[in-house]
Amino acid sequence: MSEMELHTGKVKAVEVFEGETVDDVWLRLATEHGFIPENPLEDFRSDFGEYLYEKLGPGYVNRYVQVKDVIYEVIEDEEHEPYGFTRATKQPDGTISYILYWYNGGAGFGEVLEDTIKEIEE
Repeated sequence: MSEMELHTGKVKAVEVFEGETVDDVWLRLATEHGFIPENPLEDFRSDFGEYLYEKLGPGYVNRYVQVKDVIYEVIEDEEHEPYGFTRATKQPDGTISYILYWYNGGAGFGEVLEDTIKEIEE
C-alpha cells in the first residue's frame, strides 16, 4: 500500500576524477562497495541498488541518484513521521529557520511554531 513519506537529509556530488565518464563513476562506486557487475557495459544500476539493499539495508537502495551528468550520494537521511513533523534551527545571523508539517485540525500555525521554537530554546 502506498503512503506518504517525509524525509530530510543532505546529498553531495560524487567526486569525478579526470577523464572519468558518468559510467566510469558508477562502476567505481559499485566496486568500492564490493559489487562486481557481470557485464559492466550494460546498465547495472538496478542490480547495484539491490546489492546495497541486501548488504547495507533498506535505507541504502537509493544511496546514489543521478541528475543529468552528476551522481549524488545521500550522506544524511532521516525519515520522519508522515503525519506531523517540526524542526527549528538557529542560524549564525540570529534568525531561526523552521519546517512545520502537521494536521491543522488540532493546532494553528502560531501554536505549532511556538512549541517548535521552545524545543530549541530549552
